Amino acid sequence: MSGSEQTSARRTLLLERAAASVGETWARGWLAELVSEGRSAAGGWPGTISQARSRVRAVVIAELARARFEPAGPAELDQTARVDSARAGVVWLGSAMADDADEPLESGPSVPLRGAPQNLGRT
Repeated sequence: MSGSEQTSARRTLLLERAAASVGETWARGWLAELVSEGRSAAGGWPGTISQARSRVRAVVIAELARARFEPAGPAELDQTARVDSARAGVVWLGSAMADDADEPLESGPSVPLRGAPQNLGRT
């Protein structure tokens, strides 16, 4: 691997780690706020790419400067925001699924989802 390829790989890794860290912090902040209100996560991740972009911008600028890299361009900021939002979504959904697992199942007849396979491999 050449010097420029190593530099590029280090830069990419730095951006991915920063984005994942910001995304996790973002989701955990939302989750903590919900818990403080006596609520739990439900449904899909409520954050937007626009919010992610503004959250990662300051972190990316600082991390790249600290590593003495050139500033991020628009495409890098966009990609970093997408990684940020994806990580936040994973944390959010993990919490929502854990909350669902803690709740007892409702009694009563099971209603299949429209279009869902009914047999699921059982005979």
